[in-house]
Amino acid sequence: MALAAPEQTKVGQEFATSAQEHGGRTGYRIISVGVDGFLMRMEMINSAERTLDLQYYILHGDESGRLLTDAIVRAADRGVRVRLLLDDGETEPGDQQIFGIVGKRNVEVRVFNPFAYRGHNRFLKGTEYLFNHSRLDYRMHNKLLVMDNSAALVGGRNIGDQYFQIDPDSQFADDDMFVGGPIVHDLSGTFDEFWNSDLAIPVEALHKTNAHLGHRKTRPDKVKKAGFNYQEKLDSGEPLAGIIAGREALIWADAQVVCDSPEKKLGRQVPAVASRMYEPIARAIAQVKSELLIVSPYVVPP
Repeated sequence: MALAAPEQTKVGQEFATSAQEHGGRTGYRIISVGVDGFLMRMEMINSAERTLDLQYYILHGDESGRLLTDAIVRAADRGVRVRLLLDDGETEPGDQQIFGIVGKRNVEVRVFNPFAYRGHNRFLKGTEYLFNHSRLDYRMHNKLLVMDNSAALVGGRNIGDQYFQIDPDSQFADDDMFVGGPIVHDLSGTFDEFWNSDLAIPVEALHKTNAHLGHRKTRPDKVKKAGFNYQEKLDSGEPLAGIIAGREALIWADAQVVCDSPEKKLGRQVPAVASRMYEPIARAIAQVKSELLIVSPYVVPP
């Protein structure tokens, strides 16, 4: 489960005090620039004292994925408990490098609703999907990083060069929301629910290996070519240091966490599970007086 006393960490104490000063609200900041989203993830991993929880649909084994994986290994080496939950729908050759940290002290990795076939042959994977469509069509699209149950990053970005605007051939437009304050506990609660689901399978059951990555150095070539001084910004602790110090303003506001259930495809279609996304959003829409803003990559007419 998530860290029970986050206020005992440095960042946890900072946000607990700030939240109290802002009437118990939570602080938010939108991060629209991809490279800033990458730096924020690196800084949160580097700053964690007790726990790191990461939940992603995609974690590519490209440059940004390897740099973040190296940072995770260093965090585990200094005693941070790491829980990494990944989906299994769109893995590519090379993505399995993340499983190299399995067996590392303080690290647990689980795969959500995995394929039985562990290779990358499209025909074999497609054949399994054809015969197990009802199960394998249920994917985990959540993107969440929680540090010490005190600060979180949630939004549309997976882990990969395309999401951080450092791939010269392909880039995705996404946003991250940095979150600091009480509602982080709700986000941690959604992570715990997925982590402890019957569909979250320990990677040891899928990959028979005890090897780990160690402290290998990944060259940030693409990051440097993207047009900013990666190491200088990383050494300065920005943008996280600026947020904690108050140089980068947060918006302190009320919000609600709405999250789907991992139980939907396990035959537990009780109304409380099946309507967890629909009902809160429908209630919010029904209360609109003058303006409604929705940001979504998909609109599915049914």
